[in-house]
Amino acid sequence: YNAEYMGFHRCEQIKKTNPGESHPSYAATLNHLGKLYDHQGDYAKALDFFLRCEQIQKTTIGESHPDYTTTLRSIGEVYRHLRDYAKALDFFLRCEQIQKTTIGESHPDYTTTLRSIGEVYRHLRDYAKALDF
Repeated sequence: YNAEYMGFHRCEQIKKTNPGESHPSYAATLNHLGKLYDHQGDYAKALDFFLRCEQIQKTTIGESHPDYTTTLRSIGEVYRHLRDYAKALDFFLRCEQIQKTTIGESHPDYTTTLRSIGEVYRHLRDYAKALDF
């Protein structure tokens, strides 16, 4: 992973100035770094990169874009790993509401989000709500 980290961090530094921090490709690089740290279990760093990515995506590609909802779900997953279930649920529910109207209830990404919501309710021991998802 060291080479990947170094490569993505170098890429981040380059894209930070060209095309700039407000560009979708810079956000994509932040997202990749978030995924790397998430897979390594460094959730604080992962969360930082995902949250920065989300802010850029919100203003550049908009909340209805599939990449934006994927980032919301990634943030929710990090919070779930950190056992901050209230925040995880908030991000999963935001993702679900957007996906419901943009990609529809039969899309595989939508069902993945529903499963994530159900898992949070299971962790909260609210089994009735977990079964609803």
